[in-house]
Amino acid sequence: VNLAQFESIRMIGKGSFGKVRMVRHVERRDECYAMKCISKEHCIKLNAVRNIIRERTILEQLAHPLVCNMRFAFHDASTMYMVMDLMLGGDMRFHISRQRHPENVIRFWMAELICAVKYLHFQGFVHRDIKPDNILLDQEGHIHLTDFNIACSIPRKPQSLLRSRSGTIVYFAPEVFKGHGYNEDVDWWSVGITFYECIYGKRPWPGNETAEELAQTVLRGTICYPSTEGRSVSPSCVSAIQGFLEYEPNNRLGHGTSGWNRLVQHPFFHSVNWNAIDTKQTTPPFRPSSSQGNFDAIYDIEDLLVHSSGSISPRAANWFFRSSQPSELDERRVRLLKEIDEKFKPFDYT
Repeated sequence: VNLAQFESIRMIGKGSFGKVRMVRHVERRDECYAMKCISKEHCIKLNAVRNIIRERTILEQLAHPLVCNMRFAFHDASTMYMVMDLMLGGDMRFHISRQRHPENVIRFWMAELICAVKYLHFQGFVHRDIKPDNILLDQEGHIHLTDFNIACSIPRKPQSLLRSRSGTIVYFAPEVFKGHGYNEDVDWWSVGITFYECIYGKRPWPGNETAEELAQTVLRGTICYPSTEGRSVSPSCVSAIQGFLEYEPNNRLGHGTSGWNRLVQHPFFHSVNWNAIDTKQTTPPFRPSSSQGNFDAIYDIEDLLVHSSGSISPRAANWFFRSSQPSELDERRVRLLKEIDEKFKPFDYT
């Protein structure tokens, strides 16, 4: 698999390490994907090479209807490429920032997110950055968990609990701030914060706090559930959010067998057919607009990126990611480039 097998349609986003492009497979013309173009040089400068390699390794092990799956992976002299499922429905942040959604829509979104998180944990991984920005909708309205850049293996022994403050600070669980170690239960807390945002249109914390002030707010363990303008929030909905935002990880909805049983039996989710949700067999109650973009920005297509045939030019890709020649790189960069060559293996799901 290589760059010549794909033709560019348009740019659909920007990530931390490069651009995301909508592409079409040259041979299988009905297959369109999202191609993440990741600058090797930029990754080296940001000390993120191992994160990208780990993400690529994790994605190879995932295949679920409610996950944004990787279909191909490869690299050239300057760039790593991950070709992912294409989601044109926008992210959850886009939709909750533009309108309030009824509880039946949010119930559906949360049920699909819960199934994606449960699958990820079953596969042995913790996401660590669940938030509306990392939840993408397809054109039908199904949600898909994405961005596994800081995901990692679930610790299996108490002495190997995770300790790094990885992720987005306003979604950190109390145990992350405490610094004594944490496990996959932080994901259920982040589901709770995301759930709260969908209902109230904001997070439970003030938006102008410093990191230290935010930590103190979260560690106090007091969360306000205000009334919403023009509509009431059902007691079962508030109860479900509270269940995910339990201060003690062992008491959260989703934790272990007991937490999972309490989750699926919770009154807010009593109408959910979990098997149908998990297999994407339920019709979404909300469908993104097909007549207008579901993104915050429309990205221009630079002529330099595209051959007359529409395929992406390696020269054009290098224009985005100007890299030093190996002779100019220091020892660390040479070592990391070698690590990319060895560990960022080609992948083809077919």
